[in-house]
Amino acid sequence: MASEEIIQAAILQLRSKAVESYGIIKDAYNNPAQEGTADKVAAAAFKMAQYEGAMITLQQYLPNLHQSAKEAAVFKAQAEAAVREGEVVVVEDPIAPADVAEPEEVEAAPAEAEKEGEPLKITEENSPTFKRSQKRRTKKKKADKDSE
Repeated sequence: MASEEIIQAAILQLRSKAVESYGIIKDAYNNPAQEGTADKVAAAAFKMAQYEGAMITLQQYLPNLHQSAKEAAVFKAQAEAAVREGEVVVVEDPIAPADVAEPEEVEAAPAEAEKEGEPLKITEENSPTFKRSQKRRTKKKKADKDSE
């Protein structure tokens, strides 16, 4: 498969660039330190990490890419057949993630004291966080009075 060979070539290219960056780091380590050596090592390490990350990502996704290509070919063939026959057929896209749920619409709760110009008053009844903070506050005051 030409597509798989292209991905393998990209993986090898990323591997060679990572090895090149590692070589730069080794050279800097083996040679006497000069001004800017730390910057050179840091830049090479950063590049090496990027190349390795990209290489690993491609290696992990290669089986999925192969499967997606097969599914896309089937999808395309089904769509072309439907167009030739003049049918209006809705075919689900196999490449779209199936486990991603559509966002639900949530209605905003009606505000009780939402009068124009009047700020919302936070009370223990409408804010459990405020309620907990008030309990801690009274416990702290009580502890301070007992220690006096």
